[in-house]
Amino acid sequence: MLAAELATPLVMVLAELVQNAMEHAFAPGAAGRVVVRAERSAGWLQVQVVRRRRGAAPRVHPG
Repeated sequence: MLAAELATPLVMVLAELVQNAMEHAFAPGAAGRVVVRAERSAGWLQVQVVRRRRGAAPRVHPG
């Protein structure tokens, strides 16, 4: 389980990322998808937020 002192800031960052993806990735009335993926292993948590417009290939930004 993730400790509250880590979970709270993580939730805030994820909420901001998803909100920004929804607000800036799609034209008004346009269809699209925002996908949130999380994987936990060996003490690490990898989180990925991907936005995809209909008909567009996903963009991955190395971090």
